[in-house]
Amino acid sequence: MKAGHVSTSIAAHQGHSSAGATLGSNQAWAGWWNGGTRFYAWHLTFDASPVVELAAAYQQALTGTAGLELVPPRWLHLTVHGVGLLEEISIRQVRSIADAVARELSLVGAQPATFDRWSVNHGVICLMPASTAVFNDVRGAVRAGMAEVLGATGLAEPVDGFEPHVSIAFVTADQPAAPVVERLSAVTASPATHVVRSADLLEMYRGADAYQWRRIATAELGFPALGEQ
Repeated sequence: MKAGHVSTSIAAHQGHSSAGATLGSNQAWAGWWNGGTRFYAWHLTFDASPVVELAAAYQQALTGTAGLELVPPRWLHLTVHGVGLLEEISIRQVRSIADAVARELSLVGAQPATFDRWSVNHGVICLMPASTAVFNDVRGAVRAGMAEVLGATGLAEPVDGFEPHVSIAFVTADQPAAPVVERLSAVTASPATHVVRSADLLEMYRGADAYQWRRIATAELGFPALGEQ
């Protein structure tokens, strides 16, 4: 694995914290969810994926660190695009969005994506991909499908600012960056390759120990990755 990156807003880059640097808490955002908020979103999930094993290696290194909330393996995900709050999107629209996105994703080929480094940014510790190409392709298809139903101005997110990542821990209390960076940097793990074959439309909510979901629909990518039958 490559050396990690810590946001320059909280620490120096390339996995080395500057003197006195701190990791800021993610709890302001978590508080929004704790109010019972439910939200539709398109995600990639990682059932039986090598990404789960890679996350476990880093989470093991972080176990016992105060002020961190580790994401349970079953709830690991990569956010592709938000859809909207449950009270703002009708069931009819949800069904239409699922169908439209499925049509768009059928034109996108399955592709491998390798996660080869960690990052700490905005109160989140996450795994980062070596290339964002497949995630950009999937997101573009999702946006196109949603725009058929909601209109281009009805999308919940702007086209820019997408940074694909898999969160493995949330910072729940401000703390020095150096101990966390040291633990992450000490992990010796091989990069993990995940073949992106589908995307899930999920109903997201905040559970007792993680962001959780109910799967509404799964949209398959249209054809196998190169080298697959």
